[in-house]
Amino acid sequence: MAVGLQFTWIGLLSLLLTSCEVQPQKPQHPGEILTLRVEIHGDYADRLAQQHQTPVIRFWMQPVVGSIYGRPAEGRFADARVEGSGKFGVSLDGIESALARAARIADSRSLTYFPAETRIARLAAVSSLWSDPDRNYDTTLRDARSGQLLILIYVDRPCQIRGALGDNSVDLSLERRGLYWLEMTHTSTRKAEAARLVTVPPEVIVRLDPL
Repeated sequence: MAVGLQFTWIGLLSLLLTSCEVQPQKPQHPGEILTLRVEIHGDYADRLAQQHQTPVIRFWMQPVVGSIYGRPAEGRFADARVEGSGKFGVSLDGIESALARAARIADSRSLTYFPAETRIARLAAVSSLWSDPDRNYDTTLRDARSGQLLILIYVDRPCQIRGALGDNSVDLSLERRGLYWLEMTHTSTRKAEAARLVTVPPEVIVRLDPL
């Protein structure tokens, strides 16, 4: 299906103005493009299929600052218009630069960071119907191969992160500043396992579940 892209890096300027004390270094992924594909789940997807309708989705990104879980902060830094289950690409350079500017000193009750001065930000994916902005979705990123939940974080220095994220235990050693993909693994019996680092996936599913 045709995919109409309209990226507006409107969040970058506001993040620069509010975080001028943080000077991000050169991104670790020069020229790399993250390939995303939209999938709608649930009863709403079934109704669309029965009615032969092609939904138009608005997809954007925001930072979660100082934590891995939490509410997104102000400042959208990508905006895409996607028809149906379309594919589109986003610059990893742009994601890293935006998260670097937004990163704040880690503050979490469930995780411990070494050193304590580590700054962190997570990518939050958000979406809604283009024709009905008030209709939001539970939007998650998933590995196209395994279907497991993916979380993309940025840290500003080498660090260790220990503790728990939901049911997943965490014991990570990050050897440099930059972006890291975490896979939150569940077995076929829905038993949670340890969060683990994974390489950049060749394709990531943007899974939309109607709220």
